[in-house]
Amino acid sequence: MKFIITIGAAFDFHTGRLAQAPHWMQRGGLEWFFRLIKEPRRLWKRYIEIVPKFAILAMVDLIKHYLHKRT
Repeated sequence: MKFIITIGAAFDFHTGRLAQAPHWMQRGGLEWFFRLIKEPRRLWKRYIEIVPKFAILAMVDLIKHYLHKRT
């Protein structure tokens, strides 16, 4: 099994360099949106280019896994 572990802005949150989203946004999975609003110039390109690529690759991986289990 292959996997990757990311930390994102964890160190910045722990050192107080960046504010975290309110708890209701965190619970709703909207931390990324909060960060985009706070740092749009730095993050817009990442969310436009990298996130869709990740989603496509994750879907391909899930499909391969599903097909492999069926055989």
